[in-house]
Parts: sequence; C-alpha cells; structure tokens
Amino acid sequence: MMDIDLTPKSSPELRRTIEAFKELDAQWIDIKSLRLWLETCDKEHGSRCQRVLTRESTIETLPQYLVDIQRKCLKLAKEDDRYAALSYVWGGATTTLTSTSNLALLREPGSLFSSQVTLPKTIKYTIGLLERLDIPYLWLDALCIVQDDNATKQRQIHAMAWIYANAYITIIAADGDSADHGLWGIRGVTDPRHLDDDTVSAIYTSLKNHSPGWYSRGWTFQELTFSRRRTMFHNQVALWECPCASWTECRLDSIFKILRWPVQLHYSMWPNMKNYLNAVKGYNTRQFTFPQDALGAVVGLHVVRGHAFDGGFITGLPQMFFHESLLWQPEDTLKRRVSTVGPSDSSPLPSWSWVGWEGAIDIQRWTMHLSHVRFFHPSADVYAYQVTPTVKWFYSNPGEDITPIHASSLKYRPQPGSDRSLPPGSQLANTKHTMYEFFGLEETRAAYPLPLLCPPGDIVSASLLHSETKRGFFQADRHEWPSSRGTLCDEVFLLDKEGERMGMLRLNSKSGSKIRIEQDLWFELVEIAGGEIQDPGWIST
Repeated sequence: MMDIDLTPKSSPELRRTIEAFKELDAQWIDIKSLRLWLETCDKEHGSRCQRVLTRESTIETLPQYLVDIQRKCLKLAKEDDRYAALSYVWGGATTTLTSTSNLALLREPGSLFSSQVTLPKTIKYTIGLLERLDIPYLWLDALCIVQDDNATKQRQIHAMAWIYANAYITIIAADGDSADHGLWGIRGVTDPRHLDDDTVSAIYTSLKNHSPGWYSRGWTFQELTFSRRRTMFHNQVALWECPCASWTECRLDSIFKILRWPVQLHYSMWPNMKNYLNAVKGYNTRQFTFPQDALGAVVGLHVVRGHAFDGGFITGLPQMFFHESLLWQPEDTLKRRVSTVGPSDSSPLPSWSWVGWEGAIDIQRWTMHLSHVRFFHPSADVYAYQVTPTVKWFYSNPGEDITPIHASSLKYRPQPGSDRSLPPGSQLANTKHTMYEFFGLEETRAAYPLPLLCPPGDIVSASLLHSETKRGFFQADRHEWPSSRGTLCDEVFLLDKEGERMGMLRLNSKSGSKIRIEQDLWFELVEIAGGEIQDPGWIST
C-alpha cells in the first residue's frame, strides 16, 4: 500500500486517481485481476468480443509459427491454437530473429532460453506472464516469421490483420523505447514495479495523453486497430480493453482507456473511403526506424478492404478512386520519407502517394472530392467537388512493364444527357434526395452506385506513375504569401503570365503567414484530373 498525500489544488480526476492508487500493491500487479478480466469477457461478452475477422480460403490468414510457452520453442501453428499476440516497440534491441538457418534449432524444446538464443526482456517476460495466465502460445513477429523467407514473410505481413484480430488476447508493452525495457511488477517473472507519491501524477498525465512511444510507432498502428481484446502495461499499470469494457487495476475504468482508431474491423461490400481516410490520417503521423516500412506496416488495412475496393490499392491509394486519391493535401508540415536501402527497394516511397510523406493529411478536403458522398442539392451549405478524369494513368516499378490503372468509381455516375442503367443489385433508396443503395442495405447509400461484389483486388507497391498530360508554369504572387486557412502549412497564390490569380497551391512546408515573396518564384504544375466545384448559388469549372 502507498502513503500518498492528496493535493488540494489537484483536479477531481487526479484526486480520484491518487485515492485509487492507494489501493494498489506498489510492487506487484495482481495476476488474479488479469485472469478475471479474461474470464469475465469470455463468459459475459460472448460474440461481441469474439473474432472480428473471418478467415478466407483465398488468402493465408493463419500464423505460420507460434511460441510454445511450456516447451520454450517454436511450433507450427494450427487453426484451433489459442495464442496471445505481442505488440511492443523493438527500438533496435538485440534479439534473435528466426531465419532458415536457425529454424531447426528454435523448434527444439528449451531452445528459446538457451545460450544460443538472445531474447530481450519484453519477450522473455511476456512468456513468463502467459505461463501464469495459462495461455499456451504466443505470436510475435521477430520469432514467428522466418525473416529471410521472403515469399512467406510477405504472406504473413498480408495476414497481420487476421493474426491480431484472431488472437485470444494482445499483450501491449507500451512502456520504454525498446524491447529491452521489459515489463514490471509480475511476481516471479520480473523486477517489482515502483509506484509512489512521486509517480502517480506523472502516470495520470501519461495515461490520459497516450504519451508512450508505443503510440507513435508505425508498426503498432494495425496491431492496435485489429486486436479485439488487449491488456496494456502502461506506466507500470495494467489496463484492459475489449469491445464491451475498459478496466484498470485501480478501478478507474472511466478515466483510463486505451486509444482506439475509428476504422473498419470487418468485411464489408461497401468501399468506405471516409473510414479509410480516417485511418490514413491517424497512421501517417507515426514514425519508423526504417521509413521504407511505411507501406508494409499498414498492408493489413489494405488487405481487409480488398473485397470492397474494386481493383485493390496502388501504393496506398485505392485504384477505384485513383483520380480523387491523387488530390490528397497536407494538413501540417510534411517530412519526406526516404528509404534507407536505396531507390530500388521493393517498398517504394513515391512523392505522389501519402506513403512518401510523414505528417498529417487533410482528410476533410480530401473527402470533398468524393462526389458519391456529397449529395448535391441547393440547401447544402457545403462545397461539392466533382472530379472528371482527363488523364489515363499507368503504374510500374523500374524495369517492369507499365500497367493501366482502372479507376472505376465513376463508372455509374450520371452524366448530362446520358441514360445509364443501374448495375445489378442497385436500386433507388427511399430517401428525400436522390440516392442509390444495394438491395436495401443502408450502408451502401450514395449519390450514384459504385461497383460492388468485386473480386479481391491486388495490393500493389509501385514507385512510378506514367501518363500523357499537360503542364503549365505559374508565378507565385509577389505581394503576399496568404495565411493558411485552417491548416498548419503554407499556401501560395498562383498567377498566370498576365499576372491574374489562377488559384492557390498548398505546400508541404511551413514558414509563417503572409510572408512577402521578394524574388520571382515559379511553379511547374501538371494536369492530373479535371474538376467542377458546386457551391450554393454559383458554379465554377
């Protein structure tokens, strides 16, 4: 028990936190509480907390190997194995990685704790924790993926959503900046934790602000997104979250919650672009030790959506919305992601995709270009953008043939003077404004039908775009650099050769508002699509 003084000036939540922490063992986490969380969820929450992703026969969705907790070695995974998944910050810690050369050794009983194998504290302590929770198997990337078997490694990366979604529980080691930090306070496994009157306020602030480095790392994004049941070790305190409940050791269930992302966790026939763009925004501010991992670390979100998005994804951009997707803009200053292994790396970071930049994306303006979700009617106090394809796009990687891009989202959009028939299964929705839906499914309502029931699209990593297009040169307005309107990056007025303003360009940089341009500054722009803006009372093309 801790002897903690309450501070009169403390906020009510902080005072409740200090009071609640008095009930905790300052050295050891109560393993019985962790067991109770699992048992309660198993018995009372039922299907609400069960698997959120079903396995498909057309894609490998099982782990290849698991750590056998009792035998301290790797084993081939089976479909009915009950395993925990580990989410942690590697941080360059020294650890043995499974390879084709040491796989036989790692499958021998006891090998993981032998002198021939090096495991950081976080992995060792998680194995000890699972022994006490009677969970027989563990999955973690360093050991359960054969790192130099590239074909199998890519399949396992593509299966990451299923691996985490179908885990019995995900253990999140949020403390520390590397896997050598370990867990604290597990009796008989780790060193004791240290909760005292000097740490409670810091713990409270950290838990409220989701401040550990784990929240900022790129690989942990989809681990958080797809894990349905999670126990987090955060600032030496254990937390639980599932779809039905949030619990903590100190019973402050309404105060401390594990941050969630509002992204789709199940199969759907509907290509929910707003949902996808929300995920992109949350993901793209995260950092990587190796920037070229930026696409691979989020491929699970692409694979899960492959059934809904006709044509799949090309370097993070949905092929069916490709023209609209090229119109992404920064919300804040962006930092160029540069591969550490050279330009020919298999995970390119092209400038034309958000994948090539680290920072916040303006999804509000991005969404405005999706005309199927902008219902045009005079009373709407919003801008509505209609994108019109004017350029035929192709993609490739160096040395490869070019492949045409089929942007199918506009296939059924009404055109002036046209009388297009509806696609099979689509019908007018019973709504005030003209909308369509698929056989009465409200989630599919839109201003015009989209292609549905498409075969799963490919998840393509391409570095080059090809087209025949037009270009133009525009001068920056010498008189002023305009204030950013709701963004934290620079915008500049563009002038034609007669000095007339032709538009505005948002840059991936920030140098202050209304900066005078003292010398000629020219921009070369290329045409990527045409467009129309509809605003209450006027139309401009």
